[in-house]
Amino acid sequence: MTPFIRSHRCPHRVLFVGVVRLALFAALVFGTAHCGGPLGSAQRAFTKGHYAEAKRRFVRLERRSNDWPLARRARYALYRGLTHLALGDRAAAAPWLDEAVRLKERSRYAFSEEERERLRAARETVAVLR
Repeated sequence: MTPFIRSHRCPHRVLFVGVVRLALFAALVFGTAHCGGPLGSAQRAFTKGHYAEAKRRFVRLERRSNDWPLARRARYALYRGLTHLALGDRAAAAPWLDEAVRLKERSRYAFSEEERERLRAARETVAVLR
Protein backbone atom coordinates (compact mmCIF):
# COMPACT_ATOMS: atom_id res chain seq x y z
CA MET A 1 0.00 0.00 0.00
CA THR A 2 2.89 2.40 0.60
CA PRO A 3 3.97 2.46 -3.09
CA PHE A 4 0.40 3.40 -4.09
CA ILE A 5 0.34 6.36 -1.68
CA ARG A 6 3.69 7.65 -2.89
CA SER A 7 2.72 7.43 -6.54
CA HIS A 8 -0.43 9.55 -6.26
CA ARG A 9 -0.57 13.16 -5.17
CA CYS A 10 -3.20 14.24 -2.73
CA PRO A 11 -5.60 16.56 -4.62
CA HIS A 12 -5.92 18.82 -1.57
CA ARG A 13 -2.16 19.29 -1.40
CA VAL A 14 -2.01 20.15 -5.10
CA LEU A 15 -4.80 22.70 -4.63
CA PHE A 16 -3.07 24.15 -1.56
CA VAL A 17 0.26 24.51 -3.38
CA GLY A 18 -1.53 26.17 -6.31
CA VAL A 19 -3.27 28.66 -4.04
CA VAL A 20 0.00 29.47 -2.27
CA ARG A 21 1.74 30.05 -5.61
CA LEU A 22 -1.08 32.31 -6.78
CA ALA A 23 -0.93 34.31 -3.53
CA LEU A 24 2.85 34.74 -3.85
CA PHE A 25 2.48 35.84 -7.47
CA ALA A 26 -0.22 38.37 -6.52
CA ALA A 27 1.93 39.70 -3.68
CA LEU A 28 4.85 40.11 -6.05
CA VAL A 29 2.78 41.88 -8.70
CA PHE A 30 0.91 44.18 -6.34
CA GLY A 31 3.95 44.75 -4.14
CA THR A 32 5.95 45.89 -7.15
CA ALA A 33 3.13 48.13 -8.27
CA HIS A 34 2.99 49.72 -4.82
CA CYS A 35 6.72 50.48 -4.97
CA GLY A 36 6.08 52.14 -8.29
CA GLY A 37 3.62 54.95 -8.64
CA PRO A 38 4.59 58.58 -8.34
CA LEU A 39 7.31 58.07 -5.71
CA GLY A 40 8.88 55.23 -7.70
CA SER A 41 8.71 57.36 -10.83
CA ALA A 42 10.52 60.23 -9.11
CA GLN A 43 13.13 57.85 -7.71
CA ARG A 44 13.72 56.34 -11.15
CA ALA A 45 14.17 59.83 -12.64
CA PHE A 46 16.79 60.49 -9.94
CA THR A 47 18.52 57.15 -10.52
CA LYS A 48 18.69 57.78 -14.27
CA GLY A 49 20.31 61.17 -13.66
CA HIS A 50 17.27 63.21 -14.71
CA TYR A 51 17.57 65.45 -11.66
CA ALA A 52 15.44 68.38 -12.85
CA GLU A 53 12.61 65.98 -13.71
CA ALA A 54 13.03 64.18 -10.39
CA LYS A 55 12.85 67.51 -8.54
CA ARG A 56 9.62 68.44 -10.34
CA ARG A 57 8.11 65.10 -9.45
CA PHE A 58 9.19 65.29 -5.80
CA VAL A 59 7.83 68.83 -5.43
CA ARG A 60 4.46 67.69 -6.80
CA LEU A 61 4.40 64.84 -4.27
CA GLU A 62 5.20 66.91 -1.19
CA ARG A 63 1.65 67.53 0.02
CA ARG A 64 0.61 63.92 -0.63
CA SER A 65 3.73 62.57 1.11
CA ASN A 66 2.55 63.90 4.48
CA ASP A 67 -0.06 61.12 4.57
CA TRP A 68 2.33 58.30 3.69
CA PRO A 69 3.58 55.68 6.15
CA LEU A 70 6.80 56.53 7.97
CA ALA A 71 9.17 54.41 5.85
CA ARG A 72 7.79 55.77 2.58
CA ARG A 73 7.95 59.34 3.87
CA ALA A 74 11.57 58.73 4.92
CA ARG A 75 12.44 57.48 1.44
CA TYR A 76 10.76 60.53 -0.07
CA ALA A 77 12.81 62.86 2.14
CA LEU A 78 16.04 61.02 1.33
CA TYR A 79 15.62 61.11 -2.42
CA ARG A 80 14.33 64.66 -2.43
CA GLY A 81 17.41 65.73 -0.50
CA LEU A 82 19.69 63.73 -2.80
CA THR A 83 18.02 65.33 -5.81
CA HIS A 84 18.60 68.86 -4.51
CA LEU A 85 22.20 67.96 -3.72
CA ALA A 86 22.72 66.55 -7.22
CA LEU A 87 21.43 69.84 -8.61
CA GLY A 88 23.95 71.72 -6.47
CA ASP A 89 21.37 73.22 -4.09
CA ARG A 90 22.86 72.42 -0.68
CA ALA A 91 20.52 74.83 1.12
CA ALA A 92 17.47 72.95 -0.17
CA ALA A 93 19.06 69.52 0.34
CA ALA A 94 19.99 69.95 4.02
CA PRO A 95 16.48 70.09 5.54
CA TRP A 96 15.33 67.08 3.52
CA LEU A 97 18.36 65.04 4.53
CA ASP A 98 17.82 66.07 8.17
CA GLU A 99 14.19 64.97 7.85
CA ALA A 100 15.34 61.63 6.43
CA VAL A 101 17.60 61.15 9.46
CA ARG A 102 14.78 61.98 11.90
CA LEU A 103 12.43 59.54 10.18
CA LYS A 104 15.13 56.86 9.97
CA GLU A 105 15.58 57.08 13.74
CA ARG A 106 11.86 56.37 14.18
CA SER A 107 11.83 53.43 11.77
CA ARG A 108 14.93 51.28 11.58
CA TYR A 109 13.59 49.53 8.46
CA ALA A 110 13.01 52.74 6.50
CA PHE A 111 16.14 52.37 4.36
CA SER A 112 18.17 49.65 2.76
CA GLU A 113 21.87 49.45 3.60
CA GLU A 114 22.67 51.25 0.34
CA GLU A 115 20.22 54.05 1.15
CA ARG A 116 21.66 54.45 4.65
CA GLU A 117 25.11 54.81 3.10
CA ARG A 118 23.80 57.36 0.59
CA LEU A 119 22.25 59.36 3.42
CA ARG A 120 25.46 59.30 5.44
CA ALA A 121 27.57 60.39 2.46
CA ALA A 122 25.11 63.13 1.48
CA ARG A 123 25.04 64.57 4.99
CA GLU A 124 28.85 64.58 5.09
CA THR A 125 28.93 66.39 1.74
CA VAL A 126 26.46 69.02 2.94
CA ALA A 127 28.41 69.48 6.20
CA VAL A 128 31.70 69.95 4.35
CA LEU A 129 30.23 72.41 1.88
CA ARG A 130 28.44 74.59 4.48
